[in-house]
Amino acid sequence: MSFRGIDLKMNIKFCLLLLASLTFFFGSNLEAKEFYYDFAPGNLTADQNQLNFLESYLFTPNATDFRDHPSSPIISDNSISLANGEFLVTPSNVSTHFDFNKSVQFDLRFKFSDPITVGEDSEFRREILSTGGSEGFSVVAEYERGEDGYTAWIAFGLDDGSGAEDYGKILIYIDPYSWQAMSIIFRLADDTPRVDFIINGISSSILVGSSDEGMADLSKIITFLSDGDYTKKTRGLDKVQIFAGGFPIVDLGAADPRAHNSTLIFDYLHILSPKTDANSGELSDLLANLTSHVSGDTTISSEELIAISQSFLTRFNGDWDGISIEALALIDAYAKNNPPLFTIDHDDPANFDPVKNIVFYLQKLIFDTLFVEDKLELVAGIKFEDADIFPGAVSPNAPRIESEIEFDGNYITDPGYTFNDQETVFRPAGLYVAPGEIVTLDFEAS
Repeated sequence: MSFRGIDLKMNIKFCLLLLASLTFFFGSNLEAKEFYYDFAPGNLTADQNQLNFLESYLFTPNATDFRDHPSSPIISDNSISLANGEFLVTPSNVSTHFDFNKSVQFDLRFKFSDPITVGEDSEFRREILSTGGSEGFSVVAEYERGEDGYTAWIAFGLDDGSGAEDYGKILIYIDPYSWQAMSIIFRLADDTPRVDFIINGISSSILVGSSDEGMADLSKIITFLSDGDYTKKTRGLDKVQIFAGGFPIVDLGAADPRAHNSTLIFDYLHILSPKTDANSGELSDLLANLTSHVSGDTTISSEELIAISQSFLTRFNGDWDGISIEALALIDAYAKNNPPLFTIDHDDPANFDPVKNIVFYLQKLIFDTLFVEDKLELVAGIKFEDADIFPGAVSPNAPRIESEIEFDGNYITDPGYTFNDQETVFRPAGLYVAPGEIVTLDFEAS
């Protein structure tokens, strides 16, 4: 199968579903367990196999067991609408397939129905997807009313339930009434533990597993998410489950659904444990389509660009060799037809459009994975146009030299040398490496 030459006039949901089905059959990890909820007329709240049904309930203060308060959300137009206080929860057997020692992925698409009514405190918070409360993970939408209107954003938190400091960040500012296509990829057992996010074709990450005292314990988080038990088994909680739209226990204030009114709409929810990866040929074809668009040979709509970017970023497995030709072609085409990704201004990648974000992702991939001893020959000659802006271009006629430099290894601190508030980082060498060229550093044993 190939994406090259496909009709790009497809909707986002179909594009993502198509690639998901391709990876299910062709992925490298065929034992993965997949749960796909699309809320179609034939499925309603069932997964693709009609075996695992999402359950729906209504938040009820002081309920002994949340399952005593079922609800009947509206399902229409291939989506499900959760009124104020309504939430979905996966059946308990779904979590038995979770192993967060491997990569686990959640895909979802959602929006709010207009309007969101905010309480007197002028703040609003509703859980989008979570294991609930302060244990495990939570993706929340927050909304704050100000003098000039409202501001809405999506935030993420990861906690071990002990009261330690959690890992959290604001992911993106949004229009809550527009569709938000989101993928969350947990890589908690990687050499660099992290959680990756792709929202509307834009990628970001949060690093986790800090050894700093007082931070949440990553090993506890992995154990809990991998079919673990809730610490506090109240309100019917037992084994970990995935909740969408709310949780049986909430804090008073911004998170209390009784203080506000909102309707949350889900287009789909997709769970992969462990995450499967797309065939490199399919991903290469996606990059080739982007290159054709950037070069002006074809025209792809903004919605289709988001879908392609979302598909690539959620399914790429880090195999540079499989996409290198198409990746470098896209980087080169973008450089020829656009200004550098970064200028002297403080450009925020969170504001990049989907194509620019893919190019940034590929450049970062090269820096992060190829600048190691056994792969340096792969990057020789690769130069990004951003280097012409800062630190600046180097004339091909400038002499290339060898130099011997002595550093004081006992250097501890000097307030005169700082970078990002770190006084012990730099030892200036007085030399400059021309972009795209390889240099060799030799260190004496002493």
